[in-house]
Amino acid sequence: LLLPWAALLAGMLGGALVAMATVVASHGLAAWLQLPWAVLLLAGAALLARLSLGLVLALAWLSPLLLLTMAASAWLKRWGVPVLAAATLAGTLLLDKRLAQPVVQPTLNLLTSEALQALLRLESLHLGTVRNADDVHAFLQGLPAQLLHEAVSTVGRAATPAFALALATAALGFWLLVLRRQRGS
Repeated sequence: LLLPWAALLAGMLGGALVAMATVVASHGLAAWLQLPWAVLLLAGAALLARLSLGLVLALAWLSPLLLLTMAASAWLKRWGVPVLAAATLAGTLLLDKRLAQPVVQPTLNLLTSEALQALLRLESLHLGTVRNADDVHAFLQGLPAQLLHEAVSTVGRAATPAFALALATAALGFWLLVLRRQRGS
């Protein structure tokens, strides 16, 4: 979590510097000084908080894949990833076709789509309403409230049996890692 958060913070700071340089280069220092800083800083802080929450939720959704890959690598060494990839491919191509209800491909689709949706659902932010500078100002003023509403919705989407099963599978992967560590490498 620390590395993605550091990358997010670096990206936000870098974006702010690029935006500042663009405004100064295009319109001069006076225009930069006249920007609505309270609105910009509040919107930026709200976006940073929402993206931080999104990273945690996205990694939680992807944790079964990550921890099972780590467990396979711990138990099978360099064969771990190829064996896991072959098992996933076999499950998708062979097992899913023989079952009345496919399991492997829909599970992978669910985990990845929920992880992407957890980061930030842009369609919920009403970006289509922004057409001119006044619209941008109004949008930025309402952004913290929109992001809060979207964050509550995203956390609510995680309150599902699928998320609980994903966390249980991640716990199994972690347990397999601990078990391998206890038995020695």
